[in-house]
Amino acid sequence: MKEKEMKKSWLLPGMLCILAVLMMFVSTRTVHAEKMIKSGDYTYTVVNKYSSSKWKARIYSQKTGGAKKKLITVTGIVDLQYVYNGNLYYEKDNTRDETVVDLWALNLKTGKTKMVVSNATVQAHYGAYVVLMPNTGAAVPLHCTVYNMKTGKSRVISKDCLGANISGKKIYYAETTGKPVGFAYKTRIYSCSLSGSSKKAVSGYFKASYCNEITSKYVRYYRSGKTYKYTY
Repeated sequence: MKEKEMKKSWLLPGMLCILAVLMMFVSTRTVHAEKMIKSGDYTYTVVNKYSSSKWKARIYSQKTGGAKKKLITVTGIVDLQYVYNGNLYYEKDNTRDETVVDLWALNLKTGKTKMVVSNATVQAHYGAYVVLMPNTGAAVPLHCTVYNMKTGKSRVISKDCLGANISGKKIYYAETTGKPVGFAYKTRIYSCSLSGSSKKAVSGYFKASYCNEITSKYVRYYRSGKTYKYTY
């Protein structure tokens, strides 16, 4: 195991450090400024605006060299994610429960929208596969699932996950075991296929509070208010 403390560490002493760790897991929602994603000749943007005691999100499209066009206005805060098979996928807060974020799809041809998965934020996606984790929960590891946008089927890849990503057409995720000690969990990095099969351990065990970057070669994680890099 090669564990290296990152030079840039959190500067939050004492209780502020603990609160920072907790905030990674408790129900929060970041309000994004105008976000842009590109797909082919088109650029998609969203503008979130608070008005008349509620949030409204306007989603726009613009073809290269063309004029900007408003596609739709929805109630809530929207975070654009990606385009797949003629649909623009985005996260949107649940208007009945602001602590929950759902995954939605906008059909770019018909303009119709539908909720795809409830209480799910995007960790990574590749082709038809998207890795999801819930937005809500206490300061504990959460369920991690892979959803097939083509078939509509999902599969749980871990019930105790601290983060996940897709690298080199494989899913890499941090799975914990046992009870935490000082907000840190015994953790190990695993890989599996895009469909969620062929689980394989790729690292030894280490203690982490949260993993914020996972690749096929290394993981960056937090513990005791500091950032570490573990190369495997």
